[in-house]
Amino acid sequence: MDKIPNRNPEEPDYPDYQMTLFSVAQDEGFLDYGLDMNIKPEVTKLFKTRAKSNEFSYSLIGLHPKSRGTIRLQSTDPFDPPLIDPHYLDNPYDIKVMTAAIRKTQQLMNTKVFKELGGTLVRRDFPGICDKVKFDTDEYWECLIRYFTVTVYHPVSTCRMGAVTDPSAVVDPELRVKGILNLRVADASVMRNEPSGNTNAPCIMIGEKAADLIRGKDTVFDFRKQISKLKL
Repeated sequence: MDKIPNRNPEEPDYPDYQMTLFSVAQDEGFLDYGLDMNIKPEVTKLFKTRAKSNEFSYSLIGLHPKSRGTIRLQSTDPFDPPLIDPHYLDNPYDIKVMTAAIRKTQQLMNTKVFKELGGTLVRRDFPGICDKVKFDTDEYWECLIRYFTVTVYHPVSTCRMGAVTDPSAVVDPELRVKGILNLRVADASVMRNEPSGNTNAPCIMIGEKAADLIRGKDTVFDFRKQISKLKL
C-alpha cells in the first residue's frame, strides 16, 4: 500500500492504493478460465497472441475512490431489480490514484532485482483503443485505465450505519433498518467509509457483532478486558 505523490495534506492519512503481486501469468488459460474481466472476445483474442506462461501480474487497486455511485428503486414492484450506477472513475482523483500506482509499478520494474529477472512491461495495444495517444504519458494511462479497469467486487456504504437522528443513515448502531421492525443488515453496505484493504475480514466482524446483538450476548467481553490497559 502507498500514497500518491504531492498529496493534499488535508486528506486523511490513509494509503491511496494497494498493489498485489500475483505469480500468475495472464496466458491463454487465465484469459479463458481465470477471472472474468468482461473484456470483448476480439480483445481477448488479441491478448492471447501476446500471452506467455512466464509472466507475473500486478493488481493495482484504488482503496478510497472519490467517485460515488447510486442505487435506486426501479419501481414499486419488490421483484424488479434495482437501478445501479456505480459511476466508476467519475471523479478525476481516482484516475490520479491509479496512474500513481502504475508509476510505482514501473519504479519496481526498474529495480536491480527485477532487472536481474528480466522483468519487462508487456504492452497490450489494440487498434482503436488509445493508439492515438503517446505511449507512457499520463494521458495514455488514463485512456487505458478507463477502458480496462474492473471492479474487485467490494462495494460498500450503500446502507450506511449511523445515529437514529442521522438522515444519511439507513441502519442504527445495532444494525436495525430504521422504520422497519425485525430487519437488520449485516454486511459491507453498513460501513460509513471503506477500509484500507479487502472487506472480507471486516464483514466477518460485522456478522459476528450482529449475532451478538441478536442473541443479547457480548462474546468479546473477556478480550476487551484483557486489552483495556494496552496503549493503542
